[in-house]
Amino acid sequence: MGMIVRGLTSCIIRPNTSICKRKRRGIPMERSATIPDAALDLMRRFFENPMLSSFTPLQREERIIQLLGQQGDVLAPRLIRDYFPGSTWNQVLALLVPALRNVTNEALFPRLEEIVRGLSWKFLALLDEKPIPHAQVADQVLAFLRKVLARQDARLAFTGPSTALFHRVLDRYLEAICAERGYVYFELSKVERLSMGKEELGGFLSTLLLLRPALYLLTPDSGTDFRERVSGVVRASFAERLSRALAREIPLLPAKVVEAAVLSHVSFEENPGLPASSRLVAVFSHRCRSYRPDITVDRGAESPDRSWFAAARRTWRLYGFDLKMLDELYRISAEYGW
Repeated sequence: MGMIVRGLTSCIIRPNTSICKRKRRGIPMERSATIPDAALDLMRRFFENPMLSSFTPLQREERIIQLLGQQGDVLAPRLIRDYFPGSTWNQVLALLVPALRNVTNEALFPRLEEIVRGLSWKFLALLDEKPIPHAQVADQVLAFLRKVLARQDARLAFTGPSTALFHRVLDRYLEAICAERGYVYFELSKVERLSMGKEELGGFLSTLLLLRPALYLLTPDSGTDFRERVSGVVRASFAERLSRALAREIPLLPAKVVEAAVLSHVSFEENPGLPASSRLVAVFSHRCRSYRPDITVDRGAESPDRSWFAAARRTWRLYGFDLKMLDELYRISAEYGW
């Protein structure tokens, strides 16, 4: 993190007033009257810094927000002097965070649209007898994401799921799960009764990842205070309300999909009847929060996934994970060197 901080702070040079805001088709943009060019210019410099090149858009955004929150004493004097003379640091933050969100959206939403449009929706036919138009479902999912990701806390929570989707991390494990037919496969196919092939199952689980931000449909927006819930676990009674809210947002999705997505926020220890798909998506949403594909492992050292699963096996109660599922994923990561 220290190298990233130094790399980002090196971006702070005097603003280039010739750089204007870029508006791209289909990307939610803040009202231009509320975001000065200087704020957009500065956040774009931070966002495009080579030190962050291996991070996904929301991972970049999260790290820049951490920098602004933790290094304010260092950054404030220079930013106020060069970019926002006469402003207080809180006033500067009120400009920088929306500007950063705008810059992130330029990279985030085109990629999300590509993922959603390219998703295999064949699983829908296995869950609902009536035909469901795939293009319209994709439209509703994208509209939901644009709405909920206008909130800063939802964006922080979506860092893990979006990273899992961008790097197809869950798909890789699904290959091993289906090949080995162990505990996770049994829970998915026999207990949850997902009679699906690998392609359909991958589409189903990817959809649950996309719907993870549904948690923030009914919670107050924490704004830009840089804080976040630790576990993201909610009570089953609240999950029922969330299911109804999400069903209103995406009415074309079968109830089973909506419920599985929402239940991924519920503790397995307190609710042992949770669908296996919900448990699996919860694990990878947390795992991929810090996932990086460019990490090199020294000889004899634990691989990143194996290290994470080992730690998760010690803290599984806090996050409501299924310990037996973690055990199998740990073994898979060790076997494949992930």
